[in-house]
Amino acid sequence: MTAKLDYRALYSLLRDVNATRDSEADTLRKLLTHIGAAVSVSHGCLVMLRDAQTVDAVYHLNENCMADLTLPGWSHLLRYGLLGHVYYSRRTVALRNISHDPRWIGLPGVKEVPEMGSAVGLPLMHADAVAGVLILHHAQLDYFSGARLALLEEARLLAGDLLENLRAPSTQNYYHTVFTDAVVPILLTDLQGRIGDINLKAADYLGYFRGDLIGTLMQDLNIDVIGELDLASLDAGQELNLRTLVYDINGKALPSLVRVRRVPHQMMTAAIDASGASITAELEWVLQDMSAQTELEQIRHDMMAMVYHDLRSPLQNIVASIYKLGDVLKNHDNPAVLRLLQLGLRSTRQMQRLVNSLLDIQRLEENRGIIKREPTELRVLLIDAVQLTQGMAEDAEQKIELALEDDLPTIAVDSDMILRVVINLIENAIKYTPDGGTITVRAKQDNQVVRVTVEDSGPGIPRDLQKRIFEKYSRIRSPQMRKGLGLGLAFCRLAVNAHAGRIWVESDGEQGSAFIFTLPLQAADDDDDRLALSSGGAARVSA
Repeated sequence: MTAKLDYRALYSLLRDVNATRDSEADTLRKLLTHIGAAVSVSHGCLVMLRDAQTVDAVYHLNENCMADLTLPGWSHLLRYGLLGHVYYSRRTVALRNISHDPRWIGLPGVKEVPEMGSAVGLPLMHADAVAGVLILHHAQLDYFSGARLALLEEARLLAGDLLENLRAPSTQNYYHTVFTDAVVPILLTDLQGRIGDINLKAADYLGYFRGDLIGTLMQDLNIDVIGELDLASLDAGQELNLRTLVYDINGKALPSLVRVRRVPHQMMTAAIDASGASITAELEWVLQDMSAQTELEQIRHDMMAMVYHDLRSPLQNIVASIYKLGDVLKNHDNPAVLRLLQLGLRSTRQMQRLVNSLLDIQRLEENRGIIKREPTELRVLLIDAVQLTQGMAEDAEQKIELALEDDLPTIAVDSDMILRVVINLIENAIKYTPDGGTITVRAKQDNQVVRVTVEDSGPGIPRDLQKRIFEKYSRIRSPQMRKGLGLGLAFCRLAVNAHAGRIWVESDGEQGSAFIFTLPLQAADDDDDRLALSSGGAARVSA
């Protein structure tokens, strides 16, 4: 194991020790065990000292080692042995070979004192004095050197900090001082979200005096997640993070990142609100101002939207030019000319759908609803989708089959958006289906919804990834899978959800996948969506 890995493990272990509520004796025993494990040593001890003549306590790494050694014996070692050399020099002392080093002395009648190998002694400092000495032994010569010795030096410093915390006059007072002077806004509440205290930075951030908020609820600041808190996770040391708008005293919305965690038990305090009720500080809420970051995100958002909009016009010009070229060259002697024009038209149409999908993703993520919902014949829409993807399938020598139930109903949807959902699913199926394979498009009415399925015979999707593939910029990384931006399925999910539908994938993870989505027969009434339902006939998109 490398020193880097040992450092990481040691920091994690010492952090856990520091977070415990054990007595000093139990904490020091755990500390000794963790340091020994970090350097793979099973023999050693931690000798706690009151002064140059008095040994307070001894904690053994291996209880069978030097168990017969009494306090007078330790006092002898403090006077003449490695223990004393470390204590008086106030520095780490490493013995490369204890059998030839006079600083390693034996004791009459004590058989457990090792006679071969190497050893090291490290001073533990407290209040600028040596409060203890850590002694470790290993059977290998010159074991405590190089990176291992550097690791122990770091452990010694961390152990000194731990000892300072253990013997601090008032951990609670220390915590309150840090809380009050912290450079980030912090609020303390009980488990119901009642505010028991705020620090100076929080008062400045929110514009309140401290007393104005004592006894009020976090939800008054627009932080209403009390019912969502997983106390078991918080007790285990985890914290909850969320982005929200926090309102100051003037009602101004402050984009903020809120982090909440449990207050350590020994640091809990109590406050009295205006009614005389006691509020125990059990949750710590840290606020981070995200105004600058939110402004940058909005600028990026607006720039991307502008780019997408600006792409529409040149793409439309390309499509019109290809159509015009097709008319001019329709009687050309070389049939490859028309095939190339058809390929260019299909590719440009794909780019148009991608740009429109990006714009729709942006709009739907902002909950701006569906622009145009109109009665649409589902059968006609699915046939149009197959026609628009037929050329791509033919290039791969694939076949698209339609298996549509008779009398498919007319549904109220944004026909262009749902058409692009079906096209995306078919193109996705073509991409992953082997050459010569078959894609099947099915549709049927199922109670109060219509159910559309696009099946492929590709490599399948592992179960643990079947939900993640609908996330933006997410795709399966596999030698069998082609690369892509991961936007098509994200658009499908948002578009179907915006129609109060549902989309998912079914696959055994080995062969073939079925992408399924449902749409309700009746559009939900929602004034906020401002849906424009057309009274005209069925929408049709021609190939």
